[in-house]
Amino acid sequence: MEGVYMVFDPQRRPIEALKPYVARQLAPMKARGVPARVLVRPTESGYVLWCYLSPDAVHATGSNAVRHALALALADYIVAEREEELVRFCLRRAVRHADAGDAALILRHALAHLGAGTGEDAEGRRAKRKRLLAAGLLSFLIPGQPLVLEGVLRFRLRAYHQELAHAVEKGIDDYRSEYQYREFVRLLRLVVSGKPSRMAHLHVVYAEEGGVRLFDGDLRPIEAEAMRAVLREVPETLEDALLSALVALAPERLTLHVRTANERAVETLCRVFEGKVKLCPGCAVCAALDSAHSASQGAQGEAEDRLSGYDGEAYRVEEG
Repeated sequence: MEGVYMVFDPQRRPIEALKPYVARQLAPMKARGVPARVLVRPTESGYVLWCYLSPDAVHATGSNAVRHALALALADYIVAEREEELVRFCLRRAVRHADAGDAALILRHALAHLGAGTGEDAEGRRAKRKRLLAAGLLSFLIPGQPLVLEGVLRFRLRAYHQELAHAVEKGIDDYRSEYQYREFVRLLRLVVSGKPSRMAHLHVVYAEEGGVRLFDGDLRPIEAEAMRAVLREVPETLEDALLSALVALAPERLTLHVRTANERAVETLCRVFEGKVKLCPGCAVCAALDSAHSASQGAQGEAEDRLSGYDGEAYRVEEG
């Protein structure tokens, strides 16, 4: 039965969902005047999707055109409609005793590695797997013989399943890192809640040229020597310099003047000092930082002096 390809599945829903993907891949052939058709028909044990050319079209173009179109359609369908289900299957095999909440978090991380969402990078990852799938499926598309969709999807396509398994492994790693991060934040929050406050209001200024500076509520720089004396009381386990300084001071209010800080650093401060953090939308301090960044080296010092009119050394935390 040259030019006739069949995909069998015991459930109607997957086959019906596959049909528009096949029709989309056949559309260019129809536009060129090649009569290709796709039909779904019931059988005693399930449903079969038929994809075929007329005998005249097979003679003129060969059956490879519809075979490749069906392989591409199956690849599109699997990535769009069945991939999350397959990742869940891989996840159950990799992590047998995870509770529902943990499994959901790992799944979210795994899908992110596979390119869930929009953007060029996500689309590129999906396109790579579609090419992998299409190449693997071609060997199972034999004229006149049905491809058993569920069996091929679950137990064949080894290279594709390796991609999914790798994403699950990355998802588990991300979950563990996220868990360690949450525990780290919880510990810092406990430390902060158990310490008497040394300062009513603290400003954290992220400078454009790198590093962080600390100012009190009147925008006076906190002197380096004084800060070093405070840090001697910080537990050794708190290695991050900025967090150590802020935890040691335990301010009642914390204002962040953000220009270059990464989102994770800001998120950590907001979590540790929950309910005490305000993100500055723009003020004289921020304006001075902007002008300092755009000015020459000589003018930079003058602009920085406008932060407080202080000529001494502010406590500075360098990045990295």
